[in-house]
Amino acid sequence: MADPERQGLVAVSYVECDGRIERIKPMPEDSRPATKQDLNELRDQLREEMRELSDRLVEQMRDMQTEVLRAFHDWASPVEIKLRAIPQLDERLGLLEERVGRLERGKIQH
Repeated sequence: MADPERQGLVAVSYVECDGRIERIKPMPEDSRPATKQDLNELRDQLREEMRELSDRLVEQMRDMQTEVLRAFHDWASPVEIKLRAIPQLDERLGLLEERVGRLERGKIQH
């Protein structure tokens, strides 16, 4: 006898998961209620998919964290260099202020 799926007599469903296309088992042709075994299998399948999703999410979050830290480091490095130069600039500014003050008071001979 020919395959009912190939003849279009059975509904077949597919789902994409991690770039893979997986076939979902069709519902039984009879309209029987789901058994505990059916529910347990579904629960196990859902748990596994949730675990995979959680793992992917954690990996993506770590990648984003790394990107943020790299961007911050790239920004902070030049800022740190500029901040290190401030004490030297403060000292030079202080010396210049003293000289200008003495010049204004006429205490420096040129």
